[in-house]
Amino acid sequence: MLLHVLNAKNVDQQLLVYLCLPITIMDRQPCVFTDSSANRNDVPRFFNDPARLGELNWAEINLMKWKSDNEGLKQQKMAELLVHSRLDLTAIPRIVVWNDSVADMIRKILDDCGCPHPQIDFDTKYYFTKYPSSPNESLITGPYFIQKTYWDTVKRTLDNINKVVLSATF
Repeated sequence: MLLHVLNAKNVDQQLLVYLCLPITIMDRQPCVFTDSSANRNDVPRFFNDPARLGELNWAEINLMKWKSDNEGLKQQKMAELLVHSRLDLTAIPRIVVWNDSVADMIRKILDDCGCPHPQIDFDTKYYFTKYPSSPNESLITGPYFIQKTYWDTVKRTLDNINKVVLSATF
């Protein structure tokens, strides 16, 4: 699902953050989980009892490859936990981010809200990178960085246009 969203260039992967929740969240807030992607025409099974977590396809969910062998497995890999209405920020023990600058942005947001900081980690296994040759470079560029590159190029061109003309006359 993430690769599809990224390929559509709807988001910049570097700005995505992962909120990692313990399964005990289900004891504290109204939640349900599914055994496959929830936004399907063939409706998944919904559960609200953590004892039924064993019914999920954990082998597929935990598999660190992004492509599944068939559509059914692909949907099972996308099992979801859905928290009703809202999630208290203090319930989030860990956030995974792309890099230090994103971590700093998250810290500032939390500071501005007066919220404590959870553990913030960098973990490339959650992202599509040009790894191993460029593990810090996103495989796909999204709207923010495409626009930034465009305006940087326009500025560089305008800044250098007279320099190129002058050097070409000699």
